[in-house]
Amino acid sequence: MIPLILHQIWFQGIDNIIEPYKSCFINTIIFLKNTKWEHYFWDKERIETFILDKYPQYWDIYNNCHILVQKLDVARYIILYHYGGCYMDMDMEILKDFRELLNDKDEIVISNTRQFYYNNSILFSSINNKFWLNFLDSIEINKFNFNTFLNVQFTTGPFNFTYFINKNINNYKIKILPFKYLEPCDTKYNHDITEDAYVINYFGNSWMDSYIKFFIKIYSMRNDFFLIMLFCLIIIYMLKSFSNRNKTNISLV
Repeated sequence: MIPLILHQIWFQGIDNIIEPYKSCFINTIIFLKNTKWEHYFWDKERIETFILDKYPQYWDIYNNCHILVQKLDVARYIILYHYGGCYMDMDMEILKDFRELLNDKDEIVISNTRQFYYNNSILFSSINNKFWLNFLDSIEINKFNFNTFLNVQFTTGPFNFTYFINKNINNYKIKILPFKYLEPCDTKYNHDITEDAYVINYFGNSWMDSYIKFFIKIYSMRNDFFLIMLFCLIIIYMLKSFSNRNKTNISLV
């Protein structure tokens, strides 16, 4: 059973939340007032006191993280193990009560995405589920120090999270929801929100390098981009064909 506790983290403290995270956070608090969910807010002081007090064996893995988002990942996994409930990123806005997606027998609930991986932006767990500690034990921190994006993705982030799930899918009771419920947004530029959606993800991506953000923007334009490229290739082909035909006509004169 998954406790009705929603966990959110802003490392710098509640008074230092920036946009778009601040608006999402306020809307989340307002939404939860009319539900049975409790809200637990976590900042740097509360996280570090909690880990040192309850899980000192994981302090080194937390403290050795060179990138802030890695620390936040480690914290969310320990929090979910200890309290259970739902972890949700601060750049997400709730549209409907998550209880409609859950049942009393659920232990781990995650979401598919439109890509090849499972995201860790919204997660559900029962209390004391060994999945989280076993995943933490499998992490090799700072595996790719030369690149921030890869270092996050292949250690505490979605790529390694996905690898661990796929490798151990038969060892845990994991419910994987279609992306239309919890991951309807492809990127911050593509919001395919339907009546099935329970959240909107605004993808703050504040931790990412600027060139990664640029590639994400290009990726989000892929449909129009590919159409434009196809159109340009057709024009080039037609111009080239026309040029070759003119050369042939000239040679025949």
